[in-house]
Order: sequence, then structure tokens, then C-alpha cells
Amino acid sequence: MSLLSCEVPDEIRRVVSHRCNAFVASSSPFKPTRSFANFMKRTRLLNSELCYEISRLGHTASITLCDAGLPIPSGVKRIDLAIEDGYPSFLRTLDAILSELKVEEIVIASEMHDRNQLLFEQMMKLFEAHLMAPKITEVSHVEFKQRTEDSEAVVRTGECTPYANVILKSGVVF
Repeated sequence: MSLLSCEVPDEIRRVVSHRCNAFVASSSPFKPTRSFANFMKRTRLLNSELCYEISRLGHTASITLCDAGLPIPSGVKRIDLAIEDGYPSFLRTLDAILSELKVEEIVIASEMHDRNQLLFEQMMKLFEAHLMAPKITEVSHVEFKQRTEDSEAVVRTGECTPYANVILKSGVVF
């Protein structure tokens, strides 16, 4: 149900409808919709906690995106998005994060190539789609878990495939 179809006075409906139509007709590079969310926020990522953590990142600071099974160190901010097996998926969550975050380097467990090569390839295609070519650092899974302690936050997805984990190091947009 659209917000415009709610019980609102006709005058307010006309003003909002007019503004929505003006927005749709504008030359904005963003996909126009009649959602109020587009008047508040210009990117796809809606999770306020995740948006806040991304906004706090400085150059080279990191956020870890992980599957449902990665241990999260105590003392590191946990953003738990997991609802059920596979939801939200690692790739869908990464895609939304990349709409908001410039990444200059990623860290993965080297075991990902042997145990989840397809996910690695799909992940790299997402970076390409967002016009990013981050440096790739590979470490053992044991070292990967140690490095998560340096992350500003760990974002837990519902992904239940092996080694679906990446540390995203923030770049700069200039």
C-alpha cells in the first residue's frame, strides 16, 4: 500500500501528488517513485543502524559483512540482520551496502576460493557493477576472524554458505 493511498485529507493528497509528479518529471538520475522514502534518502540502504555506522567510517576503517555462522568478537558493534536461513542473503546485503560505501580494499578468507568460488565471483561482479575495483587481500580463515576485531561493526546476514564473509575497507569518493 502506498503512502498516498492512506486516509489523508484531499488537499494534502493533492500537494504531495503534485510534488511527486514534479519529482518524476525532473531530470534526477535516481529512479523516480512515489515513495516518501525518496524525499528523505537518495540511496537504497534503509537500515538506520547500518547507515549510521557507514557514515562514521573514516578512510581505511572497516566493516565486516558475514554469514550467519561467523563468530562476532565481543566489543565490536553487531548489526544482526539475519532473519532465517538465506535471508537476507550475503549478496543482496552487500549490494545495498555498496550503494552507500566506497570500498578500496576487501579482505577474504583464502578458503573462500575452494569452498565458495561462485559466491566470490558474484561478489566481484557486484563491485564491478558499482564501479569499484578494490584491492583483494586473502588471509587464512583464522586470521580473518582475528581481523574482524578491528572492524567498526560486523553485519550478520542470514547467509548459510561457507566462507561468505568479507571485510570492507572504506575508501574515499574524491
